Amino acid sequence: MKNRIEMILREFGSACLVLLALLVGCQRSDDAASSHDYAEKEIETIEHLSHSRVVVGTGSVYEHRLEKDFPQMTIMRMETETDMLQSLVTRKCDALIMDGPSMMYHANSIKGIRVLEKPYMTAEVGAIFNKNNAQLRSSFNEFLSEIRSNGIYDQIYDRWLVNGHTSQIPEIALPAEGEPLKVSLSSTLPPMVFIKNGSVVGMDVELAMRFAQYINRPIEFYDMNFSGIVPSVVGGSCDMAISCIYKSEERATVIDFSDTYFVCDGLVVVYDAEQAMAASDTRFVESLKTSFRRNIIDEDRYMLILDGLKTTAWISLFAALLGTLLGGAICWMKMCRIKFLEAFASIYISIVRGTPVLVLLMIMFYVVFAGSGVSAVVISIITFAINFSAYVSEMFRSSIESIDRGQTEAGVSLGFTQVQTFVYIVMPQAFKQVLPVYKGEMISLVKMTSIVGYIAVQDVTKMGDIIRSRTFDAFFPLIVVAVLYFILAWVFSLVLDVIGKKMIKG
Repeated sequence: MKNRIEMILREFGSACLVLLALLVGCQRSDDAASSHDYAEKEIETIEHLSHSRVVVGTGSVYEHRLEKDFPQMTIMRMETETDMLQSLVTRKCDALIMDGPSMMYHANSIKGIRVLEKPYMTAEVGAIFNKNNAQLRSSFNEFLSEIRSNGIYDQIYDRWLVNGHTSQIPEIALPAEGEPLKVSLSSTLPPMVFIKNGSVVGMDVELAMRFAQYINRPIEFYDMNFSGIVPSVVGGSCDMAISCIYKSEERATVIDFSDTYFVCDGLVVVYDAEQAMAASDTRFVESLKTSFRRNIIDEDRYMLILDGLKTTAWISLFAALLGTLLGGAICWMKMCRIKFLEAFASIYISIVRGTPVLVLLMIMFYVVFAGSGVSAVVISIITFAINFSAYVSEMFRSSIESIDRGQTEAGVSLGFTQVQTFVYIVMPQAFKQVLPVYKGEMISLVKMTSIVGYIAVQDVTKMGDIIRSRTFDAFFPLIVVAVLYFILAWVFSLVLDVIGKKMIKG
């Protein structure tokens, strides 16, 4: 089975190579001119970038300090370090500031990257805890002191900061039962936290696992965007977070930091396009083949994408089913003669349709279900079902009201009850009218699920981001993800067509 999947992927990769060749052939030759004209080789300090575009991570400590130090600088914020580096290579920015360990981990694999000698800033790194969980923070500090004294910390440091490309998490015995230690992190920060061979690894991951062993608890990791890590601890969804988090006074007002376990430099990085061209001696087609192998085949990375696809499919399916039932109930409330229910339905529809689904997802995860123990997948299903129901209810109402009232009166006059008239006369006609619009909303639902990575759900989009964080190639992971969304939407549409034909015939 595995060999068959790899064969299919190789055939798909060949098709992608042809597509990319066509795209490159149509690309404008003056793309590089869209970037600011500046000489990378003349940049030796960050002061030379005072009027340039500099990318930082969303929620990082760099953005606040840059605003104070360089008010004329254009600060661009991005969620992942992968996107930051790709924006630099594609000349969407002039420089970026990144955590030292992550930058040095990839420095040799990205041609044209140049790190300035002087770091922008140096800061202490610690794990974070909820202010109401002082006992857990105290235990972590005791744990840090112990592993520093017995030499285990030095082993962890060498394993990941010196030999991170080849290292694996050692065997760490953890209890199978008990209340799990819930740890939030961002798996796009190698060598501190990243995905390797389908498992989350890195210095911070090993520290968290050894701490769970120290307090004799199983462990659960919640992989999310970096900007969501602090809210997950503040809201109580997670017990702690550890993901190369700089200590700052602003963060300390809402969470508690552990003792420092690492001192990190913020490195300034620029890109030399001429150096990259000179270093690139690989033929175009061979380069693409290598890229496909690295992004899809190596470390069975296609299995990550397939696992994410299953998660996306389940969320879409159950959200649609639950949302349809809820939408039917809201439609009934909207059309009933009880003023209170009608008002409730109107307010519900207005609020849900007027709230961005990402904001609604954040509210459900960080506020409504904070600390409840409900899984992020279930929260995603509930959120998308609520959003879906608001639109579906109006579709149902419009289609029902479009049926001439004379048909209802005729059914009643023939001896049908109100319910029988609706089921046998009105609903088949309304269903036929609403099906095309419902299919469109279903496709939108499938595509909207791509945001669930914000709350630590490993969907197909998140898996693509994880792969890009390891390879720093954008084309193949994004194309594969796009194709899978298309296939998933097509399958759902096909199923709805089959169901629709059978119901109409019946």
